[in-house]
Amino acid sequence: VKAEFPKKPLSAYNLFFQYNRIKLLQSFVKKESEPAKMKPGPHSNLPGLEDIHPTSHILSAPAHEIKKFRKMVIQRLIDENPFRLTTQEKRSHGKIHGKMSFLEMSKYMGKKWKQSDETTKLIFRELSSEG
Repeated sequence: VKAEFPKKPLSAYNLFFQYNRIKLLQSFVKKESEPAKMKPGPHSNLPGLEDIHPTSHILSAPAHEIKKFRKMVIQRLIDENPFRLTTQEKRSHGKIHGKMSFLEMSKYMGKKWKQSDETTKLIFRELSSEG
């Protein structure tokens, strides 16, 4: 019988990495299967707002409402991760996408984290503290 140890809570950066990895993998799938549907707006690089149409009413809401909306979208995507393995068994080695190595992805995410605005970092810190 294996001893069960409590899982270490994920840091804000871990959650940021997880969220952006999902979005990156989704973009690889979209590029292969469907044409672009809308032009990206100035908000398209903010986590939680990437898929919002530039004329959406949420973008004209007060800043605290936008932050709340972004947090909800981020949490939902992390919880419903379509790329999560469904089994606890050890997976065989294999690339899911083959587009980017883990090292390249890590460098990309580190750069993206450093360039993130304070609201984005705050959202991920709050999600981290909520466990």
